[in-house]
Amino acid sequence: MAIIQQWIDHRNDIERLEHRPVDADAPYPKLIASESNFVAIDNYDALINEGMTQKHCIAVYHNRIVARHYCAFKMEHPQRVSIGVKVNKRIGMLELDQIKGIRNAIAINETQELVYAWFERVKKIYKLGHDHQVELKA
Repeated sequence: MAIIQQWIDHRNDIERLEHRPVDADAPYPKLIASESNFVAIDNYDALINEGMTQKHCIAVYHNRIVARHYCAFKMEHPQRVSIGVKVNKRIGMLELDQIKGIRNAIAINETQELVYAWFERVKKIYKLGHDHQVELKA
C-alpha cells in the first residue's frame, strides 16, 4: 500500500509542478451547482488540491472536466469524500461515477446514501442540453 501511495503522491506532484495545462487558470464549467455539503471543484488548482488532500489521482479528470464530460465534487460530512459525475452529452444523461474517501477508500453507508439522494435530486432538477455550450439549468 505504501508504494502505491508514494506513486500517487509523486504523480500529483508532477501534475501540479511539471504538467500544468495551458488551460489551468480557466474556471471549470458549472454543469451542476454546488450545495452546502456538495462543493463543486471549480478549477485545476482545486482539483490538484483535492487529489493531494484525499491522496488519490482525481487530477487525471482535468481534460474531461474542461470538455464538459465530467464534474468533480467534494463532500465534508459525514465523511470526507470526492465525488465524480460523468456527463454523457450523447444521450443527455448524468451518471454517478464514483464516491471515494481518502486513498480511494469506499465510502461508509451513511455517506453513500446522502450522495445517492443528492444525485437523484440533481438528475430531477437539471436537464442536460445537447449543445456543448449550454450549461445545465434549473
